[in-house]
Amino acid sequence: MPEANNLDMLRQDAGVDEVEPESEAVLEELAQELLSIQERFRLGAKPASSGGRALALLRLCPGLTQEQWTEFSERLGLEHWISISLGANTYPQARRLQQMLEKLSYDSDHDPLTGLANRRAFDRALDMELERSRRHNSPLALAILDLDNFKSVNDTYGHAMGDKVLERLAQVMNDHKRRYDTAGRLGGEEFALLLPEVGSIKAEKILNRLIRSFREQTFTHEGRAPFSVTASVGVASCLGRLEIAPQAMVELADQALYRAKSMGKNRVVAAPIPDMERVSDKTLVHAEEKRFLFSA
Repeated sequence: MPEANNLDMLRQDAGVDEVEPESEAVLEELAQELLSIQERFRLGAKPASSGGRALALLRLCPGLTQEQWTEFSERLGLEHWISISLGANTYPQARRLQQMLEKLSYDSDHDPLTGLANRRAFDRALDMELERSRRHNSPLALAILDLDNFKSVNDTYGHAMGDKVLERLAQVMNDHKRRYDTAGRLGGEEFALLLPEVGSIKAEKILNRLIRSFREQTFTHEGRAPFSVTASVGVASCLGRLEIAPQAMVELADQALYRAKSMGKNRVVAAPIPDMERVSDKTLVHAEEKRFLFSA
């Protein structure tokens, strides 16, 4: 923690003009204190549940302007520390607070590299869409995409190029999805796409177009010959006639993805439809007719 005399400089009343927090020495002391607090929380024991309440730590920084704080916090990665100017027009500060909260909310649900939904947000969307599918007896498709031989891209061209490949796949997914579909990055080179109101056959067509568009993308690195990357996809779908747990849908899509990989990669494979057997056998002749009639 900073020495007491330096902290006293920062803790003087806001009316004292001699304080100059723009001084590098004073800002360095402030940085050390904030980073020390942050580290103590990070290394400390897991706190007890607060019942959904938040804890605010107040720290007076006399003379520090909002512009100085913005530059200072961004430079040290302290954007999640919220500042409010005292004794000034409160509306701009309230607006700044709202913007910071919106950014924190966005960051908590999105992958920082691709901008797609992260695993937590995607799992939440899958749970909601499965419930909606069951309530309305409507189809739902879940696709899990995995880049083929992605490790060789990182090993050959470096991780920066690997990141570009991931970003490009995210862009292609956004280009091929509808506004109310959900695209997410589950982790590493594994992505997912949630397609409400879409059955198995239509989902396969959508995903085949998507991976065809992606493999047509080319990448270049330091004068080397352009290269392309392929992806494999496993698709799981349901008709909304049976209550299915989110994890069960993910496992079905994972199994289909495994089959796509074992069959040579760069392809889409669909899993069996779990609630197909709920349809009366009197109206259908065999499984392929069921799939055609109820998955389009």
